[in-house]
Amino acid sequence: MAVEVLLPKLGLTMQEGTITEWLVPPGGPVRPGDVIMRLATDKVDTDVEAEGEGHFHPVVPAGTTLPPGALVGWLLAAGEILPGAVSGAGPSGAVVSGAVASGDLAAQPGPAGRLLASPNARRVARARGIDLVTIRGTGPGGRIVSEDIEAVDVAAPLPVAPLPVAPPPAAPLVRRYAETLGVDLATVAGRGPAGRIRRADVE
Repeated sequence: MAVEVLLPKLGLTMQEGTITEWLVPPGGPVRPGDVIMRLATDKVDTDVEAEGEGHFHPVVPAGTTLPPGALVGWLLAAGEILPGAVSGAGPSGAVVSGAVASGDLAAQPGPAGRLLASPNARRVARARGIDLVTIRGTGPGGRIVSEDIEAVDVAAPLPVAPLPVAPPPAAPLVRRYAETLGVDLATVAGRGPAGRIRRADVE
């Protein structure tokens, strides 16, 4: 009888976990206590053991991020077909689950189109204001890792245009006098109150 393998909940606050590596080949035999996968969460990385006996068939690729309780594989008896799957042979004789051949798991996208990214990569992306959709993952199964985020050059801020310099304070008569003499008031140091330019300053 087929037995579901679910993503375990490792703590009360765990919201999701990322399968970083499958440690049993598709169709490989396992017994209770055998380590079948390596799981990463925001707080801990741990090895997950099988709770039953049978031939293990993962249904999601390494690098997939899922909530606790999500289906990640099946334990089947010898010759048993995956529930709801069309039986077939993958490139290495592995059973095909739906459209996913166990030999091709690493090339498949995450469930429901979800981005595959490590918890740390998500934190780094948030801190740097980077949209994960624009990142090409280099981790297992195309998973986005923190190194992918750190390799992105964040666009430099646009240069801020300097504020126009206000002309020096001067009375209209002084301005006309300066124009008559051909004197640029920007070159004149005002010695009047609050730096105001006087006729004597222009002279």
